[in-house]
Amino acid sequence: SRLRAMLIAPIQPAATGLGLAMRMGLIAEALSRVAVLDVVILPVAGTLSVPDDLLGRLGATVHRIDLAGGGDTAVTLMSAVPDPAQRLEAFIRYGKPSLTGLVGPRLRTRIAALMAESDPDIVVIGRAYLAHLADLVPERARVVVDLDEDDMRSCASQARSQPRTLSSGR
Repeated sequence: SRLRAMLIAPIQPAATGLGLAMRMGLIAEALSRVAVLDVVILPVAGTLSVPDDLLGRLGATVHRIDLAGGGDTAVTLMSAVPDPAQRLEAFIRYGKPSLTGLVGPRLRTRIAALMAESDPDIVVIGRAYLAHLADLVPERARVVVDLDEDDMRSCASQARSQPRTLSSGR
């Protein structure tokens, strides 16, 4: 039987347009050549202004997740802080990319249900700020997190902001 794959994309994969959408489109196209493909669209990076039928042409099953009301409560509260400096300080203490917080417990439960239904052999997660979803991937499946230079810069910046500690080797 054919492999099953799931792509978790932060924007709708497309053949043209925005760079991130095209990147996700290339990944979707590659996966569709070797597996039955489910695509979960979590539009944390925005939505396409021009419709694109790439996923239809690939025969992918598409799951569009509405982000409204599904974010992490801490991010919702921090976003409501009126003073920009205090809001920034709260996000720094939060310690995670703000886009991570758009996918809270309710949405994680929905994604876990989609994974159980799809039973993928491989899951590709688009971008580091969605990497926290890797713990939802079934143990038998392989998981890949797609990173690019923006992720590298973001991760390096986060590492620089963390206090340095020395390990005693014990």
